[in-house]
Amino acid sequence: MGLFQAATGIAAATPKILEADSISLPREILRSFPGAVLLMERNGRVENLDNGSALAAGLGAEASWPDLKSRAVAAIERAAASVEILTVRGDVPVEATFLPVGDGARALVLLRPLEFANALHRSLVESRQRYKNFVEAICDFCWETDTEGNFTFVSLEGALGWSPREMVGRLVGDFLVMPEGEGPLPEVFQARSFLQNDDIWFRAADGSTECLSVSAAPLRDPDGSWRGSRGLCRRVTEERRRDRETAQTRLNGQLSNRLASATEEETDPKAALMQAASTVGLAICATGGAVLRQSEAGDLIEIARWGEGFSDEIGAQGLALIGEGLPIDDLCGDLHLVGVRTSFRGSPNGVALFWRALERGLFTDEDRPILDAAERPMGASIARLVSLETALSQSRLDALTGLFNRRAFHEEVGRRIERLDHDREQGCLFFIDLNNFKLVNDVRGHREGDAILNEVAAILRDSTRPSDVAGRIGGDEFVLWLDGADRGTAQDRAAAILAKFRALADRTGDPVRPFGASIGVALYDPALPETIDQISMRADIAMYRAKRQKTGFAIAEAAEATQ
Repeated sequence: MGLFQAATGIAAATPKILEADSISLPREILRSFPGAVLLMERNGRVENLDNGSALAAGLGAEASWPDLKSRAVAAIERAAASVEILTVRGDVPVEATFLPVGDGARALVLLRPLEFANALHRSLVESRQRYKNFVEAICDFCWETDTEGNFTFVSLEGALGWSPREMVGRLVGDFLVMPEGEGPLPEVFQARSFLQNDDIWFRAADGSTECLSVSAAPLRDPDGSWRGSRGLCRRVTEERRRDRETAQTRLNGQLSNRLASATEEETDPKAALMQAASTVGLAICATGGAVLRQSEAGDLIEIARWGEGFSDEIGAQGLALIGEGLPIDDLCGDLHLVGVRTSFRGSPNGVALFWRALERGLFTDEDRPILDAAERPMGASIARLVSLETALSQSRLDALTGLFNRRAFHEEVGRRIERLDHDREQGCLFFIDLNNFKLVNDVRGHREGDAILNEVAAILRDSTRPSDVAGRIGGDEFVLWLDGADRGTAQDRAAAILAKFRALADRTGDPVRPFGASIGVALYDPALPETIDQISMRADIAMYRAKRQKTGFAIAEAAEATQ
């Protein structure tokens, strides 16, 4: 029989109790009640009507006994029954039922120990703790949102430094790092169906950001209408960082292999660098890119270009990078510029630059490893290109003086003539033969002869513009091509060169036969087209005339006179 059933039975027996000075209760009710039955008077006197003396003694030994008396008196004065929970020895709960009886001066007190309830309570507490431990093991915090996307509940510990008080009632978006600025909430915070493991970036209270894996389910009213979402958030920042690093390492490896393959398999180093620039540029979403190197004179030489937007300012940045070796990560006008210095066998030999319009966003730290992966393959290709250019240059240059040899001079002047024909401009060819050069070799030796030849080459270089071409086509025969020169220019230049030669006159050691030169000049008129061989023939004839007449230089007859 339960507590309230026992209390009902006792209440039903009270009419019999009121008929006598002492109270007589049905023994079956008393026996069925799992506890002590007391009769307490207003003055605090107690009569133990059942054998629950141990329980009563326990109450009497504790501070709860006065409490029991005061509550019994309160029930008598109110003339109303009440049920209270008391404790024995600090932690054992006792259910006390107070029933006013008789003439209103007494109360029947039913005391029942709640061992089962206590066990249940402890079980619930332990279950809650186990649930809490379980939740903490699988997530960092729990939450609920309403239909507007506001937090309506956050687990007791809060989230990432925020307390529940700071979060509840606020829009979820206030705490999110939205990749495109303001926008709709991620679907997971307004889930209409079960969603699992969506990654979001959450702003912590200290201003840092954390990546959270979110799982959510919809909340619905009894009628099935949607009223928000409930979910769990688990911090995965480190996991995602490791995932990104692993993926980046894999990407860098693939990119390095591709760059190495492109630069090694492509026979043309310029084409290889063009392909490498394209590969890197596309990988980092650049607007454009360029591969540059520095000449011995310090000038910037463009090797390959990809995309668009190259400017002198970008080139200046490239020179600074080559000179200082500092990685470029800077703004250049409306562009974000990044770059890496290339090297070969530990020696810097160029620079790879890439840029992106600011409206497309800045480069990130994740782009730097891609640039670094290009450093060696591009450096190797630049080294191959320089080696190839050096070999080509050596095959086109006179080994002693560094001037163009006969073949290279004729090829270069042939291209100049084609351009002059197109632009309808003039030019002229000097054929220079040294006087008494054999005497220098015979008297002073071949070493002195080689020195004289190098001094002649220096005179020709000093007497020309960057657009002019000088060459050595024989032992003591030199040639010079002047773009855009007319008769007056040719005469002035020839006189100036001969004046410089006079400083070498005594190198033969024979005043009667001084060192010098004879120059034949052939003017080119685009109205009378000629080949380089035809022009050379006219200049050669003029040179012999100058040598015979000892005039220093002579200008050849017009082209039509030789046809």
